[in-house]
Amino acid sequence: MGDDGVMSRVAVMLLFLLAGVASLVLGLKHEVARLEEERRAVLAAVKQLEGEIRVLRARYAYLARPQRLAALAAELGMEPATASRMVALEDIGTRAELAWALRVVALPLPSGASVPVRARPVVPVIGEVGR
Repeated sequence: MGDDGVMSRVAVMLLFLLAGVASLVLGLKHEVARLEEERRAVLAAVKQLEGEIRVLRARYAYLARPQRLAALAAELGMEPATASRMVALEDIGTRAELAWALRVVALPLPSGASVPVRARPVVPVIGEVGR
């Protein structure tokens, strides 16, 4: 009878062990199902964002068409820059010189009236650079 008692205890312990393992497997199954659902949701969100990116790229391509930009620039009176208007970066001047050009100064006239004037920043003309 001693062996039967040991065998029944082992059987009960194995039964509890089996129940524990089954519980763990069931928990893992539910966790995998939850993660699969989360993965599907993330993939759907990525697909939606990729569609939005395609729409934004198409919209940008439409808005950045050279013909459209040229027409808008013409409406605003803008013209392409010419070589005579381009200078080297080091010839532009310092921040203080540019700030001085923004200041409006009242210039008194002999008649007693005053005229608002601004200083023009010194920018060399192309061809004079390096002389």
